[in-house]
Amino acid sequence: GELVAQGSPAQLSKDIAAQVLLITADHPRRVSKALEDEDFVHSTAQIGNSLRVLLDRDLAEPEQAVNRVIAAAGLKPVQSRLTSASLEDVFVAATQARKKLR
Repeated sequence: GELVAQGSPAQLSKDIAAQVLLITADHPRRVSKALEDEDFVHSTAQIGNSLRVLLDRDLAEPEQAVNRVIAAAGLKPVQSRLTSASLEDVFVAATQARKKLR
C-alpha cells in the first residue's frame, strides 16, 4: 500500500479535490452511463436509487451541468443536491488522482 492522504476525517472531507453531487433518479444506471464520459465527472457510485457523483471542484452550477448531460441523453431531469464528502468519496478522489499521476 501507499499513503495517498492523511488527516482527520473532517479535514480529509473538507480538502477533497472534488465536489460531491447526490442524485436521485428513476434509472440511476442510465444516468451514470450518460455521465461517465464527461470530462468534469471524476466518478459515479450507485447506492440504491441514488448516485454519488464526484465532479470537478471548480465546476460552476453542477446541478445544471449534470441535468444538461442527462437531458441530452434523452433522460428526464433528476433531483440533485451538493453534499459533503464521505470518507469513501475521499478515498476514490485520492486514488484516482494518484492514478492520473502515473
